[in-house]
Amino acid sequence: MKKYDKFEKGYLTYRKNRLFLNIALNVLSAVIIFIAGLLLNKMQPRNIFSVLALLFVLPVGRSLATFFILLPYKEMKGENLVKAEESIAGKGILLYSPVFTSAENVMHLDLIAVFKGRISGYKEKAGKSVRNEYDYKKKTDAAKAYIDKHLKNQGRGDNIVVFDDIDKFIKAFPENKLSEGEMSEIRSFVESMEYFVV
Repeated sequence: MKKYDKFEKGYLTYRKNRLFLNIALNVLSAVIIFIAGLLLNKMQPRNIFSVLALLFVLPVGRSLATFFILLPYKEMKGENLVKAEESIAGKGILLYSPVFTSAENVMHLDLIAVFKGRISGYKEKAGKSVRNEYDYKKKTDAAKAYIDKHLKNQGRGDNIVVFDDIDKFIKAFPENKLSEGEMSEIRSFVESMEYFVV
C-alpha cells in the first residue's frame, strides 16, 4: 500500500483503508490471544491472556472513532478536479479533501487552494455529506471560521473564501506564476496546517 501524506490526492482513501486494516488486525490479534489463553488455561477465561487481549482492543476505539469520522467523506474526482489541477500549476498549492475536527464540528472541504496572500476553498453542494442548503451553509461557515482562526493564530492576515461553483473557484486563482522562493513559503505554510487535519 503506497503511503500518502496529508493533503495529497488519495490520502483520504488511504487513511480510511489504513484505519480499517488497523482495526481488523487488532481485533484479530485480540481474538487469537484470548483463544490461546482459553486453550492454555483449561477454558478458564480469567487469565493473563484475557488481559492482554483486552489491551489489544483499546487502540481499536480510537481508530474506530477516526474511521467513522472519515467514512461519509469522499475524495473529489473527475473533470472538475483536472481543471483545478491544470489551473493552479505554478501559482499555488492544491490541498485535497481535508477533514478538520473541532470539539463541536467535523468539517470537510473538497479542495483548498493556497496562494501567496489568499486561500480559496471549494465544497460541492451535492453529495452524501450535505443534506440541504442550510446544512451546506452551516458546514462551510464552520469550516471557514475554524480555518480563519488557525490562520490568525499563525499570524496570517488572509481569510479563506469558500466557493460552491468550481468555475468561480478557478477564476479566483491568480494570473501570474510564483517564484520558487514564494512557492517554498507556501509549502511551509501548508506544512503548518497539517497538525489540525485528521
